[in-house]
Amino acid sequence: MSYDKLAERVRAELAGEHGVTEAEMFGGVAFLLRGNFFLGVSGRGALLVRVPRADVDRVLSRPHTERLMLAGRPRLGWVRIAPEAVRVRTKLAGWVNLAFAYAQGLHPKVPAESQTPVPEGRAPASTPTGRGPILDFDACAMWKALDSQRRERGLRWSGVATEIWELSAELNVRRPSDHPISPSTIRRLSQGGDSSCQHALFILRWLDKAPESFLGRAGAVPAAEPLPDCGPDRRLRWDVPRTYADLDAARRDCGTTWSELARELRCTPSQLTGIRTARFAIGMGLAMRITQWLGRPAADFVYTAAW
Repeated sequence: MSYDKLAERVRAELAGEHGVTEAEMFGGVAFLLRGNFFLGVSGRGALLVRVPRADVDRVLSRPHTERLMLAGRPRLGWVRIAPEAVRVRTKLAGWVNLAFAYAQGLHPKVPAESQTPVPEGRAPASTPTGRGPILDFDACAMWKALDSQRRERGLRWSGVATEIWELSAELNVRRPSDHPISPSTIRRLSQGGDSSCQHALFILRWLDKAPESFLGRAGAVPAAEPLPDCGPDRRLRWDVPRTYADLDAARRDCGTTWSELARELRCTPSQLTGIRTARFAIGMGLAMRITQWLGRPAADFVYTAAW
């Protein structure tokens, strides 16, 4: 089944739905609901379906299904459906309905009032990039949330820094030379500057919040996934090599140069290419703009580590 034929059939299933847009992405067509990528048709004619992460194993028990891979890694929450599994309309409709129902529960990336229903029999209008607006990570808002909890609990900043570090108490014993986050590093966030993604993860773990909680100051924010559970023998770390690999793979798939991508991400080309050799962390602001450009939750790039 050709890519164009399947895309037309998906359009027919989605015709008349509010908030659906379409864009070329990853060598095929992406379908988005209020800015959230929820369904795709690959250049080889496979159907790409977004499902709740908890349901992935159950969905994979169906015939002709497999995990969606991107740059050699599984894309969490996504399943690839072989062309032969959607030749019958009822089968295709079932997959489309499954993905659409999940997307309806996601936080919009595009304000609903800016969307218009897709006219019957017409393809959804394309957006320039197929993504919603790329929002800035508000480190100052994260600091305010931290300060609010600090005040409620009657803690000094030194006490907050100690509690943050002691979340990994067992690991700290095994690695006594590691440096804890300092109160002055935390206080600097109140001045509106950027944070390294590593320091941000320390704070977000203490707050028990996803990074998307601090994107923008108003309106809709991208869908968030909770950060990985992390015991006292681990720390949350940002997977910098994976960030570069997935960004570069998506850039190549889209035919975008580093200079063009840098303009979209409001940075310099060297900041992007420099991620390849970054050892431990990059700026949280840039990291979160990258996740939004990729259309993925930050949790996809966070793991628990014994260092």
